[in-house]
Amino acid sequence: MGTAGVPAAAQQAASGPSGAAVEAKETPQQTAQEAAHGDVQAQQLLAKEQAAKAAQAAAGVGRHVNTAA
Repeated sequence: MGTAGVPAAAQQAASGPSGAAVEAKETPQQTAQEAAHGDVQAQQLLAKEQAAKAAQAAAGVGRHVNTAA
């Protein structure tokens, strides 16, 4: 843990312009692990991704329709 109970990786990611680059290179597994350990940014990202998937499913995006008859 870093200062004030914030994980060191989160402090590093938020400390400068390279922070966004570090976050962008995280794997989904890393994001999920960080979210499970209380990383608010990771939790928000996962919630946003889940909402997008739900919206796509509701809209039928990605479904293939068999037009051959």
